[in-house]
Amino acid sequence: MLKAHDSFISVAKLLKTHGVKGEVSVVPTANLPFLLKVGQEVCLIPPQFEYDRFQTIESIREVNTEYLIKFSGIDDLNLSKLACPGYVLLKADDIQEELKAAPQSLLGRELVDERYGSLGVIDDIIFTPANDVWVVESERYGELLIPVIDSVVSEISDEGAITVELLDGIIPFES
Repeated sequence: MLKAHDSFISVAKLLKTHGVKGEVSVVPTANLPFLLKVGQEVCLIPPQFEYDRFQTIESIREVNTEYLIKFSGIDDLNLSKLACPGYVLLKADDIQEELKAAPQSLLGRELVDERYGSLGVIDDIIFTPANDVWVVESERYGELLIPVIDSVVSEISDEGAITVELLDGIIPFES
């Protein structure tokens, strides 16, 4: 059971209501992956609710770039209106492993390409609707923008260098 004195992290933003049965439209916050699961206990903020701020997720449906979530104590449109806009918090202890995989944890990791060798380290991450882009500052090639797509990045290990297979044209003046 969640308690008010537990440490929480904001993982999703409640955007708007959806339908008359209490569903709300949700997106992840702070460029985190979507961490919510059916059956999880969460804390909803802000505090002006007419129901318990600690809720259990009953259902999740993915629709386009958003998720529709039904919480246990929000059963109609009027209650869901009170939640939006707002935030979904998870107990920090419950998501430490998932946070290690967050994009920000990749900053400083070396990128290696099979053709070009070491490219440099990830200096920044640009978040776009289509895909993330790693900004790599390379001594040899200058600034590189590496799209984080399956054809370029096949696997990201927990530690060490990340192997990529660059598309033609990413290295500006191939020599």
